[in-house]
Amino acid sequence: MSYHLSTFKKHALWALPLLLLVLITPFSAELDLLVAKISFYHNWAGVEEGEFGFYSTGFFDFIYLYGVLPSQIIFVLAGLCLILSKWLPNLRRLRGACAVMSLTLFIGSLLITHTLLKECWGRPRPRQIIEFGGQQSFRAYYEPLFNSAPEPSKSFPSGHSTCGFYFFCLYFLGKRFSWQNTMRFGIFFGLTLGSMLSIARIVQGGHFISDVYISALIMWLTAYFCDYLVFDAPFLAKFRKKFLDVEELPTLCKPTPCAH
Repeated sequence: MSYHLSTFKKHALWALPLLLLVLITPFSAELDLLVAKISFYHNWAGVEEGEFGFYSTGFFDFIYLYGVLPSQIIFVLAGLCLILSKWLPNLRRLRGACAVMSLTLFIGSLLITHTLLKECWGRPRPRQIIEFGGQQSFRAYYEPLFNSAPEPSKSFPSGHSTCGFYFFCLYFLGKRFSWQNTMRFGIFFGLTLGSMLSIARIVQGGHFISDVYISALIMWLTAYFCDYLVFDAPFLAKFRKKFLDVEELPTLCKPTPCAH
């Protein structure tokens, strides 16, 4: 029993979010359209009543323009810390954490989201589909058009949302080093900023709700993978010993205090 529980805990961090995606996928198209209709018709019934159309507010405009800055600032600072650690010995102990913070945004947001998916998937945005005055047919997130879309169609996934959910990487760093406040901040700030960016993009007609959920999933799994890559991957053991300048590193899930 204890062996199975230990195995479950070991894989739950990446398996449960994927399982949730599998469970909601059969209903994702209906959910996408329902939430889009609520935003378009400005009511919870999702039906036309007077004025309608996707919209924005001063707050949503502010979030859209500046909500990506915190992740970009942390990315730049982490990169500078890595560079300066060559000459400043006191920064060497931060190399691992800075590497995770840099890699998470680069791989999750820039490489996977923008380069591999957003530019190639071809999913029309809510404001581009026929139901909301556009020219294209609605497509579920799992029905890509790739390069055959009749116009630039970059709904899947949400790039802005990745910049909020990026802070999940602080959860994994806090978990590894038993920094409880960092863990809490990573989850709270990641969910808060990621949700605000996601809501802004949904009401503006830029994304469906499945787009933003998968953005969160991408950043969560990327943060998990980057933490493993920097601190645990066996094939990087020699490089890690030299780069991080330590003999032994904390594991992600120690019996104490990570078990609680």
